[in-house]
Amino acid sequence: MSRRILKEKYPNGKVPYNTLKSRLEQLENDYSSLFSEYKQMKADASKAYSLRMAIDSDYKQVLKEQNREVKRREDISL
Repeated sequence: MSRRILKEKYPNGKVPYNTLKSRLEQLENDYSSLFSEYKQMKADASKAYSLRMAIDSDYKQVLKEQNREVKRREDISL
């Protein structure tokens, strides 16, 4: 399969190995740097999600307490 692809891309049979090798090295370096950025972003996103969940939980707890207080006041006034 690789021979067929190379033959289609380079019909004269001359494959620029040095150019392809340097391009591969460049892509590998780019991948490494992008992957490290991805790992950092993933960690940040995980922290943000945990923070969001904690805030949501606290918010729901506050709403429950407020609803109980409103209901208690309504019961007292009746």
